Amino acid sequence: MEKYPIDDKSKLSERTGVMVRGICFPEERLQEKMDELKDPHTPTFIERIRPFTLIALGVFLVVRRLI
Repeated sequence: MEKYPIDDKSKLSERTGVMVRGICFPEERLQEKMDELKDPHTPTFIERIRPFTLIALGVFLVVRRLI
């Protein structure tokens, strides 16, 4: 006699795919989609220093107003 699938919890950690609205998406396809979502963007020098320039501008304006 076979075990009832819900009683056998050893397979819960093994994802073989997902069923959405009657369409089966295998694990390989899900992993490909996840890899596509990764952001390959690396910020440029200007994008990295922009927050510091805004802080410096704010400090300058505050100090200028105090003088």
